[in-house]
Amino acid sequence: MTEPQVKSQIPGMNVLLVGVTGTGKTTAIRTLVEAGLETFVIFTEPHGMAVLADIPCPKVHWAYVPPTSSSWDEMIKRSTIMSQMS
Repeated sequence: MTEPQVKSQIPGMNVLLVGVTGTGKTTAIRTLVEAGLETFVIFTEPHGMAVLADIPCPKVHWAYVPPTSSSWDEMIKRSTIMSQMS
């Protein structure tokens, strides 16, 4: 018999972890998972996915987003369009 899911009244949080190798980003993610929080991770480095591979937890969701390969002209064009939007 499974227990019914109880929806929390506490809103979720958004955290941006940035830092060089060895500053504790992975440790912070592991701490959130160990606390039982459903954790969503976006990696911007291809090897990032491997650092959490040993966590057998269904509450960890991740994706890899590679850096853009746009030219400077294309980025300036997009920036101009975005700055003109409401």
